[in-house]
Parts: sequence; structure tokens; C-alpha cells
Amino acid sequence: MTLSVAHASELKGLATYTHLNEPLYIAGIYAEAGKTTPQQWTDAEGNRVMEFRFVAERVSPRTFARVFLERVLGNNPNGGADSYQQEMQRLLPFVRQEFQRGDNLKFIAQADNTRLLINGVEQARFSRPGLFNLILNAWIGERLSGQTFYRDLTSPVKDELLAQYNVLIASGERQNWAEQLASSEGDKTPTQVADNSSASSAKKSTAKVATPVEPPVTKSTQVVDTKKSESRATEKKAATKRNNEAKASNTRNTASQKPVEKKETPKPQPKKEVAETKPEPRASQPPAAKKNASELSPLLQDLLDDYLAELKSSIENKASPRPPRTVRKVSKVDLIANVSVDQNGKVTSVSFVGDEFDDAILAAVTEELQRLTTLPKAPDVLPLDTYQVTTKFNFGKCKRPTSVWICF
Repeated sequence: MTLSVAHASELKGLATYTHLNEPLYIAGIYAEAGKTTPQQWTDAEGNRVMEFRFVAERVSPRTFARVFLERVLGNNPNGGADSYQQEMQRLLPFVRQEFQRGDNLKFIAQADNTRLLINGVEQARFSRPGLFNLILNAWIGERLSGQTFYRDLTSPVKDELLAQYNVLIASGERQNWAEQLASSEGDKTPTQVADNSSASSAKKSTAKVATPVEPPVTKSTQVVDTKKSESRATEKKAATKRNNEAKASNTRNTASQKPVEKKETPKPQPKKEVAETKPEPRASQPPAAKKNASELSPLLQDLLDDYLAELKSSIENKASPRPPRTVRKVSKVDLIANVSVDQNGKVTSVSFVGDEFDDAILAAVTEELQRLTTLPKAPDVLPLDTYQVTTKFNFGKCKRPTSVWICF
């Protein structure tokens, strides 16, 4: 079925997408005959196909999801992706999979829906118009026109790249995995999970609500109630008497001392002026809220989570600190470090949790982390200045047979 759709269209463009200087996937665009430009691919009403064929031996789920979501958000400006919040949340779990070399992810646009397939197996179907173009902009958006990937994709297909593309075929084992992914009952979409959780929470809330039960009336309570009613009656009489006296005095004052009204009228004016000055300092607060992670939209929060996971993995894989020679003994517990980076992925600060390690070891770890120069940069669409992850290092396998520590 997938092949018939693909054959109904023609291969119009191929390009290799590279992430951190490593080929990630080869992108292929299929469109009807005569549709050769990005604008025609967007405006076409016939069958269109976007295909990701993975080149890397293994693709981290967080890395690919981060790349995918960053390009969708960055190339649909003015919050274009926000209106597709529900569709994107349903789509992302299928994108956030551990793809391997030869796997393929397809988006197929037909007359009334967009289908998502993994290794030839349909995983989801979306009826919302415009979703395919939203994803297509991740490849052909206006902001990408100066990139090599865009130029290759919109140029005639190169024979050498086509040969690489054709041999990237999912194995039978990976097709079985895709079938299990499609039929798995445990992999519910975020929408379904939200619906189920809201229903269960509603049940819990109704179960917790109990009708108030009045205590039984006893002789003791009757006596107390009688005393309370009597005291209330006397209080009411006293209050009525005071009110009458106050009214009489007010009447006398208004009749004989009219100038008093002029003195009383200016008094509330200062209060109004104070009340009007209170909101003024609040006007300077909104700019700071733009850089607060808690204010991000759900899709930007997803992108932030994927980036932080990629950043943490990159730090732990690339950093290999060793205890300095002056240290004779090292604790075998984990050394926990909070690492902060700027938007370019440069380490700006390091702090540690606990006091099990010597200052010399902490200084060595800090120096090693500050040497890292190839950490992933933050997505441009994220409005934050600093990003922090918590990493762990363990020196349990380090030995000191001579004057130098050797870590395995």
C-alpha cells in the first residue's frame, strides 16, 4: 500500500541531513509529475510523501525528536505549530523512537488525511488539513533557503545519493518491531492518556466528596444552644440601641456642623492616589517572564526536555575526568555535578552535590567539563539564556598502580 502511494508520485528531491557533523538520515520528497519547486510541493493537492531513511547505525530517540521538533517549530513562524498542538502531541511518541540504520519514517498526504508509517506499517492517521505542510516546512521553510540541505533537496536528484538511498531498507526484524509498535496497547497517545487520567481523577474526586452529617442533638447541646440564643438576643438589643444613638448624634452633627463635611471630603483622595501608584512597578516585570522555562508552550517544553536529555548524554559520553596525582584515595560513590551551558553549548558554571570528594577532584572535573567544545547548541526557538543538567561521574573503576590514575 505504501509502495502504490509512492509510485503514484515521483521522487523529486533527496538530501542528507547532518547533525553534529554526523549523517542522520536521507530525506526524500515525492510529488506528482510536473511539481518540481518547493512552492508547488506545498500547493499540490495530490499524493505527496516525505520519507526519512536513517543512515546512522542507531539514532537516539531524544536526538531525533529534538531535531524534528526544532525544525518544525523554527520553520513555522508566528506560532504556526501551536494550532496543531493536539496533532503534534499525538505524533511525537512515534517520532521519539530508537531508529536504526535502514528504518524509514513516512508522512503521506492524501486527499482527506495524513498518514504516518514506520517501516511500511501505518501507525497513525490525521484528518486535520494542513498538517503535512506544517511538517514539510521543516525541510523547505523560507529560513532554510541558505542551507546546504535545502539546496540539495531542491536540486535534481544525484545518482550517487540515490544509490545510497535505495539500499537503506528495513530488515524483517525491524518490520516486526514496527508492527508491534502499531499494535501495542500500552503505547497510548498523549491525548488518550489525558482522557483516561481525567476520567479517573473525576472518579476519585467524586469519591472523596462526602455529604456533611449533622451531629445528633443531645441534652447538653440543647442547653448550649439555648444559652447561645439568649446571648445573641441581648447582643442584638444592645447593638440596636447603639445604632439608634449613633443615628441621633449624626443627625445633630449634620444639622449644626456643616463645615465638617468639607474637612472629611479630602481624606479619601490620598488613598486613591496610593492605589493608583501600586500597579506601576508591575509594568517592568513581563520581559523577565519571557525567559522562564515554566512559561514555555507545551511543544517548546517538549523541545526543551529533548535538548536537555541530549545535552546530558553528550556531556557524560565526552567528559572523562581522572583524579589528579596528588589524590591517594577516591570515593566510589557517584559524583553529582550540576552543569550549566549557554545557548552555544559552552559550559558556564559547574556546581557539585555533597562533600564526599576532595577539592582537587572537584577542580579536575570542572576543568574537564570546561574543556568540552562540541556540546550540542540550544535550539534557536528556545528563549532561554542558560540550560542546566545534572550529570554523574564515578571513579570506582579508577586505579592508581603508579603515580598516575588509570580509569576504565
